[in-house]
Amino acid sequence: MTAREQRYAIIGWPLTHTLSPRMQNAAFLASGIQAHYSAFPVAPQPPTRVGEAIFGLRALGFRGVNVTFPHKETVVDCVGKLSGAAADIGAANTILFHDDGLIEGFNTDVDGFVLDLRAQGIEPLLPAVLLGAGGAASAVAYALLSAGCVKLCIANRSENRGTQLADKMKRLFPSKKIDVISLDDLGRVKDYSLVVNCIPNEKENSAWLQKLHLDKPQVAYDLSYSPNKTAFQQHVENFGVRTISGLGMLVHQGALSFEIWTGQKAPLAVMQQAVGL
Repeated sequence: MTAREQRYAIIGWPLTHTLSPRMQNAAFLASGIQAHYSAFPVAPQPPTRVGEAIFGLRALGFRGVNVTFPHKETVVDCVGKLSGAAADIGAANTILFHDDGLIEGFNTDVDGFVLDLRAQGIEPLLPAVLLGAGGAASAVAYALLSAGCVKLCIANRSENRGTQLADKMKRLFPSKKIDVISLDDLGRVKDYSLVVNCIPNEKENSAWLQKLHLDKPQVAYDLSYSPNKTAFQQHVENFGVRTISGLGMLVHQGALSFEIWTGQKAPLAVMQQAVGL
């Protein structure tokens, strides 16, 4: 690392399988930018840990940070400004440190998800069910509803948290139909053409997963991308439905983060190659 080298990072817990450093460092190299991107595991407890990490990275001269599970909602308390979708949904996955000290939060998951969905030949108009109700689910719900989805169901272990997310989306999209069910009631998802798993792989539980039964021609999209086949993907493939991993979304949201930080067009093909796409 040199004195002129820009520094970027990702924070989350855990970060065992993250491909973001490989992807972003390849993008910096291909773009001729002297920069280095690192991974810093940040435990969720105590609650002040996330703020300490963000302010510490700013103090150390970092230019930007990606934020992943479980900190996407917590980190909004650390920023001075939320822009775009991040302000609407209260979750950020990209942080920009301005020269004047301002910390600005963005959510590139929203557009990253829609871009990959369309790249896979799927329009975000299908009736969809989301599994989970955290920061990632907030971004996917917002992405689908803003892109034209008219019927959405949120399935979560805690129906109370699922209802909170549904109420937030209803305020933003009052004309859309949004239902909430428990993960114990997954038999009802046969009414939806697109199933999006927003529950991190580390938190997958076979008890609720075994309740999930799909029919063709449903499509199952898993935001997790590592290991290559998650428990969710292995389960839904038994029903013969098409499965999509979150690897494409990772690249698209990462490319948007790159552009926010650098002001340059991201080398998308290089980033895809770096993660094996």
